Amino acid sequence: IENRYASSTQPNHHPQIFFKKFCYSLTFWRHRHLSSFIVLLFTFVKFLFLFNSLLQIFLLNAFLDNDYHLFGFEVIVKFIRGLDWRESKRFPRVTLCDFHIREVGIIHRYTVQCVLPINLFNEKIFLILWFWFLLLAAFNIGDFISWLLRIIRVDSRSAYVRRKLAMKRVAINEPIDEFTSPKQI
Repeated sequence: IENRYASSTQPNHHPQIFFKKFCYSLTFWRHRHLSSFIVLLFTFVKFLFLFNSLLQIFLLNAFLDNDYHLFGFEVIVKFIRGLDWRESKRFPRVTLCDFHIREVGIIHRYTVQCVLPINLFNEKIFLILWFWFLLLAAFNIGDFISWLLRIIRVDSRSAYVRRKLAMKRVAINEPIDEFTSPKQI
């Protein structure tokens, strides 16, 4: 594959060549008539996936409370230290309930201990959701970074076209750089 930025007189590690490659990779969005516009849209969608997963973690933390950002990690630390990880400030299983029992002319006030079994399930559901959102955010970050690296490198675009042509068993006799970069005007 012909490298459009390097010649036999200039080494590939020259700073000007790197700068030209970097600037070219950032201008792919200007060429709407090429497939670069689709690459921009796909990159934007990947960014939206990443933003959505981080927003979901933020909203779950805001729902649980502002000072409760590390819900899943706190549970893991309690579990490793051997503490009772099933007790939580946000999801109490046992609490005190006030009752008012009225009899003729008299109101009796009682405070009794109440069991809230639904909080057992709520805590597990929120714990699973928290780790699920964290896992999705980690995968989205990794995928977004790998996608950015893939579209910035010009040689990976040429390799992509070569792989697709090889799948179709098309003979590659000519340079395919014309398929992966805009024409010079």
